[in-house]
Amino acid sequence: MRLPGEWLAGWQVAQWQPAGSIAFGSAHNVAAIDETAAEIFDRFSDARASPGTVLHVSPSGNDSSGTGQKAAPFRSINKAIRTTNEAGLPAKIMIEAGAYSRGACPGFASTSPTVDIAFIAHGGRVVTGSWDETGNAPVDAQYANTHVVSTSSVDRVLDRSRLDRDGFHPEYIRVASAAICNRIPGSWAYQDGKADIYRHDGAPVTTANTYFLRPSTAVWSFASPVSIYLGGNDALSGFDAIRGNTGAALAYEISGLPAGMKALVVEGCTFRYNGGAWSVPSGGGGVRVKNPLWAGAVFGLRHQQQHARWLLGRKRPRRCGDPHGHSKLPGNPQRRPRLGLQHLAVRQCLHAA
Repeated sequence: MRLPGEWLAGWQVAQWQPAGSIAFGSAHNVAAIDETAAEIFDRFSDARASPGTVLHVSPSGNDSSGTGQKAAPFRSINKAIRTTNEAGLPAKIMIEAGAYSRGACPGFASTSPTVDIAFIAHGGRVVTGSWDETGNAPVDAQYANTHVVSTSSVDRVLDRSRLDRDGFHPEYIRVASAAICNRIPGSWAYQDGKADIYRHDGAPVTTANTYFLRPSTAVWSFASPVSIYLGGNDALSGFDAIRGNTGAALAYEISGLPAGMKALVVEGCTFRYNGGAWSVPSGGGGVRVKNPLWAGAVFGLRHQQQHARWLLGRKRPRRCGDPHGHSKLPGNPQRRPRLGLQHLAVRQCLHAA
């Protein structure tokens, strides 16, 4: 397969020039290049294979007493990022499977890596998102069917206890007032600085059964020109990002020219539920990569134990996502990517995948 010259110029390094291929099968075709996504990242950074710093994060960790070592992990990903920034060395952050709410996510309090980092999920899926830990929400004093959460904003409310046939958490509908919400199971309303939620099953609203997603919160957001890897240490592990900021669940928007070529490499991850009531609907993309004239992006897919890869090399900001918040990356089972002219350079790879 002949690769575009502009794309090759943006990706090749002194030791390697990518070679593309398409395998045609009876069930489906697979587009690939000659190295895995992780191997490509290793050509641009030591963070994954030979890190100067290795830290651990766990849902059972502690940011105050933890040291970041395996026996004493941090609780939040952003604490680990701040620690690696202080060390000033390429780092690998091992993140144990589990749920990490808004305060634990990388972008909380404008935390952004200033060194190359490989984020490695292990033990299963790492779920990151813009929800708050609401605990047990009290019953509304006026409306007996609803539970109330005091908040300045809310974008979406999801039923955390169920998955639909496509693997998504069902979304509750927004209604105009708490009075209406009180009459409709599976609904929510925002009024007078509080969100009223009436679960479909009438159960109390807790952090364990209801995702209460906030807007304008960067979950995976990168502002410095550094190399970033997001992936798992096995085929079952990876990251599931639930909401992000108003622009995208994963936003790599750098400014300033780095000393050398940088790479954003993502595999085995999903980016979902972006956009919503508070966010600009057209801004609810899954992934946004800006200024990759100075950096490139690889999205590695795992499908039926075969590997295909998305490779993007663009000079202008582009969004991969959908106004309703579903990622259109092929890793999302519900949506197929709809291609426009901006995807022309990777059209063959995507169709083959």
